[in-house]
Amino acid sequence: MCAWVRQADIDEGREPGVTMDEHAEVIELRRELRVAKMEIEILKRAAAFFARENILPKGSTPSSPAGGDLPVATCCRVMRVSTCGFYPWNTQPCSDRDYDDAVLTNTIVDIHRMSRRSYGAPRVHAELRLDLDTFCSRNVSNG
Repeated sequence: MCAWVRQADIDEGREPGVTMDEHAEVIELRRELRVAKMEIEILKRAAAFFARENILPKGSTPSSPAGGDLPVATCCRVMRVSTCGFYPWNTQPCSDRDYDDAVLTNTIVDIHRMSRRSYGAPRVHAELRLDLDTFCSRNVSNG
């Protein structure tokens, strides 16, 4: 009872302290800060996931862009993707074309690395055609 009386005095301005309205505002601001930090972490992880040099098709990597410790609903909201569309997309197998494109991308990255990052598109294309006998005209420019 004494605590209620003291809080009433604080709320009415007779005693110094934090009013109930200020306390509620602090709680709300802390919640908003926690959500904002989580959204920033999701965006950082998504940027790192999509910026990797070796691009693998979906289903071939064990972790999602957000990792396993963030809520899927929050990740979908931040990335502006519906959860009802994310789950079927995530569980469907990789198509043959996606797999072939990922293998070709990895091969291109490997050739570029083996050349100490000096080969451009024409040389990489020539390497693909000569060494690997790969048909890649739709994916790599002819220079």
